[in-house]
Amino acid sequence: DNIYFQELERIKSTMIKQNNDISASSSSSIDNNDINVIERLLFHGTSSIDPMKIINNPNSFMKDYSNQGFYGKGLYFAELARYSNNGYRYSVPQTNNQYQLLVCSVICGKSKEYETQVDEYTEEISQKKLVEEGCHSVHAGPHQPGEVGPGDDDSCMYIVYNDTQVS
Repeated sequence: DNIYFQELERIKSTMIKQNNDISASSSSSIDNNDINVIERLLFHGTSSIDPMKIINNPNSFMKDYSNQGFYGKGLYFAELARYSNNGYRYSVPQTNNQYQLLVCSVICGKSKEYETQVDEYTEEISQKKLVEEGCHSVHAGPHQPGEVGPGDDDSCMYIVYNDTQVS
């Protein structure tokens, strides 16, 4: 199946922009050699939630609204759009098969690598556990939507546990 873009629109929450400006000014005294700031553009599907509700919410992405996943309760982002499109896309009401995904700027920092490992330990990962290991995110996969391991709709994933890592 071929997928065609009908429209690509850049939208940035004013609340996120304000938070980023504050974070940038407050971190200006940090020695950049001490931190590993890796920012990536990644895909996120919102399933039944209108993406505009997330964008227009002053808190934007909130881990509290996330479901438990292979790597704990976090915010999940795919490297490849096919994963989000085939598993978690938002169907635009009253359209003829139009869908929406979010392309997000995610500050991944230093990632803990898990490849395709999924077990009781990975399902309990949290921000606290990552910080104790000197990491800021999880990098894992490839996985398919809702399934462990590679397949037609697979992608490697980044998972963050701090809401402020996403814009």
